[in-house]
Amino acid sequence: MVRVKPKVPIANLFGMLEVAYNLRSFRLFEGETLVESLDDIYERIVSILARRVLDRARKGLYRSYVSEHDELPFVRGSIDLVNAALNIKRGIPSVPCRYQEHTVDVDENRLLYWTLHVVRRQSLRREQVRADLDRARRVLSGAIALQNFSPADCIGRFYHRLNDDYAPMHGLCRFILEQTGPTIQSGDRSFLPFELDMPKLFEAFVAGWLRTAGLANLIVRPQHRSRLDANFQVQINVDILLCDGVSGSPVAVLDTKYKLAERPSDDDIYQISFYARELQAKRALLVYPTLLDVPFRMIHGKDIRVESVPFDLGRPLDVSGLAFVDALTILLTELPKT
Repeated sequence: MVRVKPKVPIANLFGMLEVAYNLRSFRLFEGETLVESLDDIYERIVSILARRVLDRARKGLYRSYVSEHDELPFVRGSIDLVNAALNIKRGIPSVPCRYQEHTVDVDENRLLYWTLHVVRRQSLRREQVRADLDRARRVLSGAIALQNFSPADCIGRFYHRLNDDYAPMHGLCRFILEQTGPTIQSGDRSFLPFELDMPKLFEAFVAGWLRTAGLANLIVRPQHRSRLDANFQVQINVDILLCDGVSGSPVAVLDTKYKLAERPSDDDIYQISFYARELQAKRALLVYPTLLDVPFRMIHGKDIRVESVPFDLGRPLDVSGLAFVDALTILLTELPKT
């Protein structure tokens, strides 16, 4: 057995997950024993999702109106006159109707059902987790169609007062669907492997932290894509772009680097400098999960400042997050030295 211990404290790891996936203080350990190893994290998150589905089912699943078109023995909604005339001519005793159906079979619930289905296709080790999962699946089965969803389907959904509590559940769905994959080696039991892509998590976490930090007059745009003016299609993908809240013009580009280093690599410096120049931003910031031995700074061209800024994951997130925002604010207000 090979066991890898995380470089990030477990408490900070859960804090990063909460910020990155907008889980709204989902309190991972509520009603559970303490996590003894990373092997248990996946099943405990599945347990939380199953219990939240059961709680929502007891209150009543979210319903919405969907458009239906069907041939009925009676009139419902509006009549499809063309097809109705054809049915009369053919002697078919049914009325083609268009109507609105108030149903629980909507994407909000289908996403939950698909995630629970993906998890249950393979066995889980903890008996209580399997029991909660089966109960949640039975609650959703029958009334809700089984439809394939991807992690991207969990993002950018519209929530209101009737389905606001679905947002953290969909955050858990996104986490589960992103972290579930095939195993490489066969063993003596069937179990869903679990992996955290820490570079992606760090990027999403930093973006989520900046959105909630309330940076004055700045707009946070994670995963910003821009197409360059070239004789063939060239696109750059910026981890985080900060824009002026009034004009919308780029202020700073941030590139998250989840790695330990004494100094930024040449490739990292060239890349972030290129992004800043193409987007006409005056700040290019490399964000590391720990303090560098020597903070890096340079002036690229005439007025683009390239610097390193840490979000130290070795300390409590509220402490390191405050220091990160303060340092970022200072960097953005200072004028570049020419």
